Amino acid sequence: MTHLTHFMMAGSGLHTFVLYLGPHIALFTIKSTQCGRVDLKTAPYDTIQLKRSPSWLEKDCSEFGPPIFPLLPDTLVRVPVSSILPQVQIEAILWGIGTALGELPPYFISRA
Repeated sequence: MTHLTHFMMAGSGLHTFVLYLGPHIALFTIKSTQCGRVDLKTAPYDTIQLKRSPSWLEKDCSEFGPPIFPLLPDTLVRVPVSSILPQVQIEAILWGIGTALGELPPYFISRA
């Protein structure tokens, strides 16, 4: 079996990114920008789950307290990316591990 065939049989993780990780990062970024803070999660893995949204998604910004990152005039960025990335890091790492593990069965089948 050629490498191209193996690639076509195996997934790339794109579907799980589009369905899970991408929306999670986008929603967290939007909410943290609206609220001016990144300490929105009640648990390290407070994320989208089946039939359950994250605890921070439906809350009003006033429930989190005053903004840590104030909106400055003449700027488009309120919350630095360097502050958002650590907040979505666990989800991204787990997604990457899951995608990598999902590649193992097709790899071993193609080698058989």
